[in-house]
Amino acid sequence: MERVIEALALEEKLGQMFMSACENDYVSGNLINLITKYHIGGVYIAFPDFNKKVSLAHLNQYLQFYATNSRPLIIAAGQDFEKYDGIVVMPKEETLFKLNNRLYAKQLAEVIAFEHRIAGINTIFYPRLKVDDPEETETVAKHGAAIVQGLKKCFVASCVSGFPKAGELDQAMKPDNRKANVYPFYKAAQEQVGMLKVEELDESAIGYIRETLSFENIIIYEMDEPFTTPEEIGEHIIRAIHAGVNMIVLPYTYKEQLSLLNYVIEKAKAGKIEHYKINDSVKRLFALKKAYRMNELLTAEDLKLKAHYIETVKAKMIEKINALNGAE
Repeated sequence: MERVIEALALEEKLGQMFMSACENDYVSGNLINLITKYHIGGVYIAFPDFNKKVSLAHLNQYLQFYATNSRPLIIAAGQDFEKYDGIVVMPKEETLFKLNNRLYAKQLAEVIAFEHRIAGINTIFYPRLKVDDPEETETVAKHGAAIVQGLKKCFVASCVSGFPKAGELDQAMKPDNRKANVYPFYKAAQEQVGMLKVEELDESAIGYIRETLSFENIIIYEMDEPFTTPEEIGEHIIRAIHAGVNMIVLPYTYKEQLSLLNYVIEKAKAGKIEHYKINDSVKRLFALKKAYRMNELLTAEDLKLKAHYIETVKAKMIEKINALNGAE
């Protein structure tokens, strides 16, 4: 891994820190260009269709083909709770929290990870661990940790979200305190969760994640401001890198992404971005990809999850959810 990283040019390393969206069910020429010329490190599948698993798997195989085996893509997806009748994605977090059964949560996460991984998706943006009711902090933490464990069993990385903003962090309270609003993230970090999404750029909050939570994996940030100019948004990206963000999601058009990437590359070559920040991020990204075997097209046989077990877990969860909905 070290040799591969050392062989990368500066713009190749920088490209690994970006995730672009795929909104089609095919690999477009624009996306191929982002992968092969700009060397992006991740693709977010905006509308994965699990009713067409073979087509979805082919799409992701082609994406990995263009990325090459030496620097595989993080291929991520969200969890569209409303799209499917059966359990194909994870249910809403609050549903699992109300069921309050860590074993079921872990088993279901393993099954959903299996469904995603054989379709070529190696990362899911789930669960959200924000605590709205302090009385539920421990429940959120236990189930969040169980979900991370279940996903890892089939080599799918979890990207947890909902981390408190800097002004909401109670730094006087230890993170292992079961009443702390960071306790769910402390438990997820102990499980070596793959990614943690931050919703604001604050160096003190990111420092807290690294030092107090001892989180070693990927801190990810999604650009949420409307596109203005490459210079303005590009400087925002540079601030994110200097704050300690390892991967940045670009929710912009193809032309806007090109202008941003060109601007950031130019600034990096001019020495306006700390190279050690880029190198640190690339090492973390490659370590995650290696740990989750993202350079491998894992099959059902590789994952060794039996069809009977999958159907049993799904049936049991449907029964529990129906009972919960009936009770309400």
